[in-house]
Order: sequence, then C-alpha cells, then structure tokens
Amino acid sequence: MLENELCKWLANRLGYGTNSGGIAASGGTLNNLNALVTARTNAGLEYDPEASFIISKDAHVSFNKCAKILGLMEENIILVDTDEKGRMSIKSLIKTLENVKNNQKKIFAVVGTLGTTIRGAIDPLFNINEICKEENIWLHVDASIGGVYALFNQDFLEPSNLSFGNSITINPQKIIGITKTSSLLLVENFNWLKNTFYTGLPYVDSNEDTLNRGELGVQGSRPAEIIKLWLGLRFLGINGIDLILKESINKRTTFEQLLDKDKFKIYSGPLHIISFVPKKMNVDESNLWTLNTKKFLSNNNYMISRPFYNNRYLLRIVLGNYNTNYHHLKELADILNER
Repeated sequence: MLENELCKWLANRLGYGTNSGGIAASGGTLNNLNALVTARTNAGLEYDPEASFIISKDAHVSFNKCAKILGLMEENIILVDTDEKGRMSIKSLIKTLENVKNNQKKIFAVVGTLGTTIRGAIDPLFNINEICKEENIWLHVDASIGGVYALFNQDFLEPSNLSFGNSITINPQKIIGITKTSSLLLVENFNWLKNTFYTGLPYVDSNEDTLNRGELGVQGSRPAEIIKLWLGLRFLGINGIDLILKESINKRTTFEQLLDKDKFKIYSGPLHIISFVPKKMNVDESNLWTLNTKKFLSNNNYMISRPFYNNRYLLRIVLGNYNTNYHHLKELADILNER
C-alpha cells in the first residue's frame, strides 16, 4: 500500500494522470528492463525478431544488458547521434526512423535520457515525445540520474523542454542520500504493468483488494525498498530536498569555474556531473595522466571515477554528496590545475 501510494504521488508530481502509478525495484537497470519489456508487450512485438529500440550514443550501458535479456541482437539496438552538448540529435532521430522503416525494423521504444552518465546532459524530451506520438512509439525516459530534479525542482531543467513520455526510471539513491538500492519505474498508465507481468500467482493467497506487487515487474520476491525512500522523503521534506538539489548545482558550477579552462577540456551539462581531460596530451599521455591522478587523489581521500568516453579515459566528478564542502572543491581544483 505504501509503495502504491508513494508511486502515485510521485507520478502525479510529474504530471501523469489519475491512471498512473509505478513500482520500486533494485536499481535503474532492472527498471529500464521492466520498461522495455512493457513497451515491447504494448507494441505486440514480444516474439518478433525485428523488434528494436532506439537510444542515443550517450545512453546508459544498462540498455545493452537489457537487449541481451530481451533476446535482441546487437543490430536491434539503434544508435542515434548526439549534438555538441551530449544530447540526442533530433535531426539524427528523424533520419534514423526513416532508415528503420526502409529496413523493415520495428521500433517498440525510443529511450530519452534525463542526465547522461558522463556530463549530465538532458535530451530534448519534448521534441522526442512529439515524434514518438506521431509515430505511435513508446517513449521511455531514463532519468536515473536527473529524475529527482524533475520531481522536486524543475527550475534547473528548462521545463518547456520536459516531457516524460510513457514511462520513466528515477533513482533517488543518486542524489538525495537514500541508501542503495532505491529505484522507481513510473508509468503513465498503471494497467500497462499489470497487463505485461500479471500471472495470477495461483499458489499465493492475498486479500482481494491487494495486488501482489511482485506481479508488476521482473522481480517476484522483493525487499521493501520503498520504506527507505519513504523515510528519507519524510526526513528531508520538500524544502530539504530542494536545498540538496540547489547545492549540488552550485557546487558543480563552482568547481567548473575553478578548473583551468586552458588546461582541460570540460564535459558538463545542467546537472551535478562534470568530466574533464587534459587538452595538450595525446590519448596515451592523457590516459596515463588520468590513471595516476585518480590514484593520487584516492590516496588523499578524494574518490572520483575514470570513465571511458570517445576512445579515451576521462576523470569524472559527481557532486551529489551534501557532505562535500566548498573548501574541498577549492583544494581538489588546485591539485588538478597544478598536476
């Protein structure tokens, strides 16, 4: 009951109607899978070998896992180019859909991203959704990184460009300190989940007015993930969450200003993520620099990541921990600028 009510409340905050709802699961990968299974079922393509879905080149790697579980071949994952800011290119999407029709592929979903892994970019979701409506294609939004901003403070997200399609994955564990794991899949029509996953569970007896929520996704037996989220939301409140979100953006902006622009190529977007790499090094030199720098920082109590992007390693900082202070950012930037 708690999961049902909380998912409905959050779905309504996104602008979904009275028929909306959702489900909690252990991580964004599983909820992206739940969404794609639902989308393919809704399209009537459960057993069609030409069933395909579209993602941008900067989409999360979880969709490659999902494709394998869905039994889709690599060519059934259709990649769309991104623009100079890491967002899905509308021009490329339109051209891709035209090519797909000519090649007899059957698209059951387009995946937009609200917060890419490397730079926190946000795809032009409104335009993507308009295209999906025109083509009668399911839009799933992977908002594992940026979804909490959509729920609680859309001021950072250019609201005129936001549209959440048919389903959206949100991971509160990413930014507001909810203990892992905490992931939600919210859908515009709750019946889509029931129609996709419901089996009747003939060996389980339950109250007539209570739906076993293991019947709404891939997971059957599940931990009570929703209790952690409910407690976290109650503790922080809307104002507390708003403060965390504002501070995360301010910290990213501050850190970006402190980095030496002459030394680093910087990848950032509107959210709390920033990646960078030295400008005046070849690939081998910068790969070695990022490796040694990450080790040095780790030994000095700074934990950052080293993702692989565009055929080279970058350094990446996620400023979602509210225990990170501004003097930490200054010290970290000074270290990086001097190395």
